Amino acid sequence: MKKFAWMLALALPVAATFTSCGDDDDQKSITLNASTASVNYENTVELKASEKNAVWSSSDEFIATVNDKGVVTGHHVGEAIITASKDGASASCKLTVTETNHDYVLPLMTWNASYTAVKNAVNNLVLDTESSKENELLVYGTGSVDGFPWYIYNFETNGLASSSLTVEFTDVDSYTDVCDYLDQYFKQISFNEDTLVASYANANSVADAKIIAEVSADFENSIVTASFVPNNGTRSTVNDFRAIFDTHKAIAAQKANK
Repeated sequence: MKKFAWMLALALPVAATFTSCGDDDDQKSITLNASTASVNYENTVELKASEKNAVWSSSDEFIATVNDKGVVTGHHVGEAIITASKDGASASCKLTVTETNHDYVLPLMTWNASYTAVKNAVNNLVLDTESSKENELLVYGTGSVDGFPWYIYNFETNGLASSSLTVEFTDVDSYTDVCDYLDQYFKQISFNEDTLVASYANANSVADAKIIAEVSADFENSIVTASFVPNNGTRSTVNDFRAIFDTHKAIAAQKANK
């Protein structure tokens, strides 16, 4: 009797192991035709799933959306995970939306980075030593001290607080060109046609945005400025942008009087 009980005890784990394997064999699976993919801004790419009638989803619909056929539309530059699911199984593709407008380069937006860290990171522009202020302001020109675009970085106690790029205002197209460039990265939240001030966010709503941007025109000094600040929910971006714009106007006037 004891011998029979001992043999039964050994047999039970074996039976459990075989049952478990059987469950794995019955598990549904799904695969995609690609684990990574890229699509140009405002273009589409189609992903295919091994199972019909899969449910498609995007991890970030600000970056890209996907329809029930697996067709992905790139809305803004960035990355999103596209997933196809069915019967408890899923498969994902890392999608990259790439820019198509290369007219400008965005300024650094490494918020709270030190003055020295930003200065060391910018190595392809010309530092305007007359306009820059130690630990407060870094001003760069492209190709020369006064060459457009200008890139300006403002610092507060905790480090980089805002960044911006400025282009020469020759006509309304100059303003539109900057807005068209930003459309790849940001959603336009508002636009004042009378003052030529446009506000942007890097999300579908200001509440969800990590960065707020504004494009403003200064007719007197012939510049268009795109300014960027972090959206931390504790500061007045309106006041930030006014201060940034005033700084740009002062620098433009200084450069004009050289």
